[in-house]
Amino acid sequence: MIYLSSSASYGNGGKQYIARITGRNSKFNFEREFIGRKGGKRNESCEADVDTPGLYECRSIDNKGRPDDSWSLVWELDGKFIELGVTKEDAMKIAKEMDAGRPIEQLVAVTPGDTDAAAIEKHREKVAAAKGRDQDEMVDITGNFLGFVAGTKARRGDIVAAREKEILRLEPLVAGKNAYPRYEILTGKQADKKQVAQTIESAIEACWQVIQSLPEKEAKKVLAALKEKISPKKPVDQATSTELMTELASGANYENREVGEPKTARSFPRT
Repeated sequence: MIYLSSSASYGNGGKQYIARITGRNSKFNFEREFIGRKGGKRNESCEADVDTPGLYECRSIDNKGRPDDSWSLVWELDGKFIELGVTKEDAMKIAKEMDAGRPIEQLVAVTPGDTDAAAIEKHREKVAAAKGRDQDEMVDITGNFLGFVAGTKARRGDIVAAREKEILRLEPLVAGKNAYPRYEILTGKQADKKQVAQTIESAIEACWQVIQSLPEKEAKKVLAALKEKISPKKPVDQATSTELMTELASGANYENREVGEPKTARSFPRT
């Protein structure tokens, strides 16, 4: 579940809101389904717990009474809900595709961040925070990491050195990878390809769940049977087959002839 919130400055309470975007609107840019609970002593806040994937808009009001809008995608990824910031331009593209009848699950793809790339970012943040501080100070270790044991103490400089060494180890492994989840707006063709890929992956997984429980010999038989069903052998025309057998028995030799091609028989003497 994702927590969304907006607020209004003093004297502007009630103008803030949270909404789910459902399409475009020629006058107000977006069609909105307002959600959330307004509250506060001066009705200056709005908050919502969101567990439905979609595009959301949060409007806050600054101290000059001006709207401060933000858009985000709430998405379920690997069984967990995440929030991704979205530009107004992309929000309008998504809303336009919604008007065309495409559900958001088919027009947006979200890819997870790489674990190692995320680890590098975390190490870099920790190293930056430790720089400029006393490197000889003994620091409490609150968790096991990089050879340090929870419940012990370690010199800050040693921890920094270990993190920098880990960064150097991971950098070649994460070239071009994203540390954090990203979204992509899909065209119709891209969505179709993605759907086909997911269908294939699901079919493979379903087959594997059955095959892996069988002995190797039986599993190979199943695979052979599947191959036969997918690409069955073409039946040979009975008349053509009988004709070929008769002619071969009479001593004719056919070179490079496929069924249906002209006969180019070459007789050879019997011994």
